[in-house]
Amino acid sequence: MTDEMTPGSEYNDFSGWPKIWLKAITSPSEATFEEIAESPSATMGNAFVWVVLTAIIATVFSVMSSLLNEYVYGVTQGGGMGIGLVACITPIASIIGILVFTGLSNGVAKMMGGTGTFDKLLFTTAAYSLPIALLTGAASLIPVVDIIGACLLGIYSLVLMVIAVKAVHQFEWGQAVAAGIAPTILLICIAAICVMGSVALLGPAIEGSFQEIIDSLE
Repeated sequence: MTDEMTPGSEYNDFSGWPKIWLKAITSPSEATFEEIAESPSATMGNAFVWVVLTAIIATVFSVMSSLLNEYVYGVTQGGGMGIGLVACITPIASIIGILVFTGLSNGVAKMMGGTGTFDKLLFTTAAYSLPIALLTGAASLIPVVDIIGACLLGIYSLVLMVIAVKAVHQFEWGQAVAAGIAPTILLICIAAICVMGSVALLGPAIEGSFQEIIDSLE
């Protein structure tokens, strides 16, 4: 028996899922993601299950990291309340993040003439997001490695997204790159606008506070 993802193969049951996840991150190519998108497991239901599993993994490691910081490294995380907040916010943020990111990429791809579908792109995105979440979570438990690991895996995720978009929407590389990184650029722009807006609104108050401190020191 081979590892080729063909209709009717063992990839159609739970035991075949880890093989898809492993192949997505260890053999990334247009052919690999085409196989994943067309595999028997490529259903919207499985895609959502994988997204939820990714959120659970991210939550578990986030809580573990918070516990280590709070009780081992002495970095305050707000105690039990802060850790509880992490446990509540992380799964919701993870699920929304994957759905929004994939939806934006798919929308841009459609506007550029892509032939793929949201469910196929979500499935391929979830296929690499789950193992990436596992690796990122494991790295988060190791000081210094957590920051470097998160940056490298974040970049790798963008690369995988571009390949997934190319495979699902049958794009050239230029189109795939544009559709794959569009959500990241958009989110960065939104964040920058929010920061600049906050500075503009809070600037006078901050300036006044600094002036009061200076006056009290004179």
